Amino acid sequence: MEVKIISRNPEQIRQAIIGHLDRGLTILRAEGGYSQEDHQALLVVVSNRELHQLERIVKNIDPESFVIVSEVREVSGRGFSLTKEHKSTQRKEN
Repeated sequence: MEVKIISRNPEQIRQAIIGHLDRGLTILRAEGGYSQEDHQALLVVVSNRELHQLERIVKNIDPESFVIVSEVREVSGRGFSLTKEHKSTQRKEN
C-alpha cells in the first residue's frame, strides 16, 4: 500500500515510521492549494499487514493529519521483494 501523509508533525511521524516499522520513506515538498503554505508530505510503502499499525502511529502523533492510502500493483527496489504470479486472461473472440 502506498501511503501519503500530510501533517504538522512530519519529523515525529518520520522517526516513528523508521523506528517502529523499520521502513524507509520519501519526503516530498508540497504546497497547500488553499493556504499556499509550504508543507512536507511523507510517502511510504507498506504491506497490508503494516497499514493498520502505520495509521495508528500517524493518528497518535497527529489526529488532524491528512492520510491518503492507495493500492500498489508492483514495488521493486531496496527493502521490497514482491514477486506475484499474474494469471493471464485470454479473451475469446467470436
